[in-house]
Amino acid sequence: MLGLVAVAGLGAGLAYGGSLLLHHSRIRALDVCVLTDFEYRAERSDWESSVRSAFHQVNGWFAPSGVSWNMRLGGEAYPPTASGSPAERLATVARTASCKADVVLALTGRRDVKNNALVHPFSHALLVNDTAAQSTTMMAAIIARALSNLFGAPTSTQAAIQTDAPDGGIFNAATIQLVHQMRDYDFAQGISALTKRWEGRAVKAIATAVSDQERNREAEAHRILARAYAGSLRYDDAVRQLREAVRLDSRSGDLHFELAMNLEAASDSDEALREFRAAAELNPESGWPHAAMGTIYLNSGRIDQAIEEFRAAATLDPRNAGFQAALGQALSEQPGRTQEAAAAFAAAVKLRPFESGALSGLLHELDEEKRTENLIRRSEATAKEKPGSAEAHMKMGLAYAYSGNLSRAEIEMRRAVELDPSNQLTHLALARTLYLEARYADADAEIRVAQSHGATVPTSLVAALDRKLNRTTAK
Repeated sequence: MLGLVAVAGLGAGLAYGGSLLLHHSRIRALDVCVLTDFEYRAERSDWESSVRSAFHQVNGWFAPSGVSWNMRLGGEAYPPTASGSPAERLATVARTASCKADVVLALTGRRDVKNNALVHPFSHALLVNDTAAQSTTMMAAIIARALSNLFGAPTSTQAAIQTDAPDGGIFNAATIQLVHQMRDYDFAQGISALTKRWEGRAVKAIATAVSDQERNREAEAHRILARAYAGSLRYDDAVRQLREAVRLDSRSGDLHFELAMNLEAASDSDEALREFRAAAELNPESGWPHAAMGTIYLNSGRIDQAIEEFRAAATLDPRNAGFQAALGQALSEQPGRTQEAAAAFAAAVKLRPFESGALSGLLHELDEEKRTENLIRRSEATAKEKPGSAEAHMKMGLAYAYSGNLSRAEIEMRRAVELDPSNQLTHLALARTLYLEARYADADAEIRVAQSHGATVPTSLVAALDRKLNRTTAK
C-alpha cells in the first residue's frame, strides 16, 4: 500500500512539473490586424509583400518569448482626408477599427520627425511610421519593438540595434522574459484589462527588464504603467502610479515633472504647481517646469506669475523659441508691456521663424505699438488744450503706461491725482504703474489711498503684491 501511495505521489509530482513545463513552453498566438493609410500605400508600392515579409522576421525575434503574431491585412486605417497629430490619428484607429483582433496595428507613411512609433503599453492599438527609405528588416525591427512596448518593454523603437541582444535577435534576455511573463494579457480589452493583479505582475516583470542605469527600477516600472493609463486618458490612475514612483525615488525631478503633468491633466492645478516647483528645485537647469507653471498661471489669469515663470524658463534656455513666444504671450496680456512682448516674440521668430504664434504675436504687438503712439499724440494734444483737466492727464499717463514708458506715466498720473485727489481710478492706475516699476511698497500704499476713496481693488493685484511683499506663501 505504501508503495502505491509513493508511486501515486510521484505521478502527481510529475504531472504538476509537466504542467509547469507545458505552460512555460506554450506559445501564445496573438491576432494582429494591420491597417494602412493612403500615404503608406503610396510610399511603398510593394507594401503587402513587405508587411508579410516583415512579420516573418518579427515572429522569429519573438519566438524565444513564447509569443507569435497571426497577421492579417485589415484595410484602411482612416480616411485619406483625416488630419491631426499622430496621437489624434491613433485615437481614431482605436475608436473606429472594425477588424476583430487582439491588437490593431496602423502603418502610416506620414513622417514624424520625433518618433517612428506611437505605443501605449497594454493598449489595443498602436501606430507605426514607415517609409520606402527603410529596408524591410528595418521596418520589421521597428514593428517588433513597438509590439514589445505593448507588454511594457522599455526598449526604444528608435534604436538601430540592441547591443546586448543574442546573435540574430533584437531583444535582450530581460525583454524576452518580460514578454513571456506578460504574454497572457488580454490586449483585446486594452487598458481596461489592467486589473490590480495584472498591475502587480507588470511592475515586477517590467522592473526586471529596466536598464541597470535606472536609479530605481521599480519606480521606472510604475512610470511605465502611468504612461499606459495616461495614453488612455485615465489620469487619476496615472497619478496613482506616479505617486508611488515618486515615493520610491523622491529625488527624481523627472518623476515629479511627469506627476505634475498628469495632475494638471486631472484638473488638480494647485497640486500640479507644487510638483512642478519640486521638479524645478531638483532640476534647476531645466526651463520646462517653469514653462509648465507659467502656462497654468496664464490660463488662470495670474499674469504676473506667468511672466515670472516664462521669463525664468527663457533665461534657463534662451534658445527655446517656444519659451520666448510664451513669454511674449504673457507680456501681451498686461498693459504697459508692449515693447517687452514685441521683443520676446521677435526673439522667438529669430530662433524659429515658424514657431506657433510668434510671428502673429510680433505683428500684433508692433501694430499695438503704432496705435499706442497715436494715442499718446492725441492725449498730449488734449492735455495741452486742457492743462487743468485731471482726466486728460490720467489718459495721457495710461497711454504712456501702455507704451512701456512707466516713468512718464507716473508723472502724468501724479499730476492727475494733484488735480483730483478723490479719483479712485487714477489711484488704481498709479498703483498698477508703480507695481510694474517693481516699487511694490509704493504700489501697496497707493492701493490703500484708492480704497480710502471707495475703490474696489482687483484681487489679482492684491494677491501679486502679497506675494512680492511676502505677506502670503505663493502656491
